[in-house]
Amino acid sequence: MEHSTQKPQALNYLWIAGIVFLSCFLLFSLDKEMHSLSDFFKPLNIAAFVVYALPTTLICSLLFLLFHKKYNSLKSRVLALAIGIPCGLGGVIALFLM
Repeated sequence: MEHSTQKPQALNYLWIAGIVFLSCFLLFSLDKEMHSLSDFFKPLNIAAFVVYALPTTLICSLLFLLFHKKYNSLKSRVLALAIGIPCGLGGVIALFLM
């Protein structure tokens, strides 16, 4: 019985991480210096991607954990992503602008 409760949790966190990574990639694709996919794999761009993706994933995961106490998995995941992605990416951008 324990495995059935752990698998959906792990799957939810994988969904969160995947969607956060896609949103970070989309943010990077809007950059005027990104002309091709190979530009993404430059060391500075990968480092910047990690700086954006890790805090955003952490925020979304913590929000999911908080919302999961009150709502079902799907609603918790949607709320966590809808709130966490703008807050995480906006927070990192704000830190860089300081």
